[in-house]
Amino acid sequence: MSRPRVVIFPGLTPASEWEMMAGATMDIALAARACGDEAEYRIQAERAEAYHQEAEKMVALMVTVEDANLAEPAAELLPWL
Repeated sequence: MSRPRVVIFPGLTPASEWEMMAGATMDIALAARACGDEAEYRIQAERAEAYHQEAEKMVALMVTVEDANLAEPAAELLPWL
C-alpha cells in the first residue's frame, strides 16, 4: 500500500511563497504607516491581503492522491475552479 501524496499542479506558486510575499508586503505597509504615510499603508496592506488570498486558493488546489497519475485528470478541473 502506497502512502498518499500531495500533488501541486504544475505552474502554480506554492502557498508558502505567497504567504512569504504577503508577510514581506505587510512589513512594508507597517513601515509606511510608521512614517505617517497612510495612503501607502493602505496600498501595501491591500496587496498583502491579495497575496494571502492567493495562498488560500493554492491550498484549495492541492489534491491528495494515492497515485500521482490521478493528478492529470484533476488538472482538467482548473478552468472550472
